[in-house]
Amino acid sequence: MYPVVQAAMDQGLIADGATLDPHKSMNRIEAYTLLMESVCLTPVPSTDQEWPALVHEAALAAGVTKLTWEQFRPQNRVTRKEVFLLASRLADWADTTGGCRAQVCAAEQ
Repeated sequence: MYPVVQAAMDQGLIADGATLDPHKSMNRIEAYTLLMESVCLTPVPSTDQEWPALVHEAALAAGVTKLTWEQFRPQNRVTRKEVFLLASRLADWADTTGGCRAQVCAAEQ
């Protein structure tokens, strides 16, 4: 597991010094945040809303979820099925929009 965690830290997906417990369940908002960040789908910062609502709003706008805020239940445990569906939808989103590619290309120029 160490190489995966190290790669995630190198890409800024996991903060240096963060505590990782691979046996702990992940909730829905944690999974969405991590997977969305991996393809550079990030919410627009706002002082009017809490970050879970911003993540949900970005996911809804991008079409990677159809759940309303009431249905979303950010603190619920995420299931494997939901992670696979989300990863697939995010891969499609990244293919369509370029995901992080535009930022990578801009950095190389």
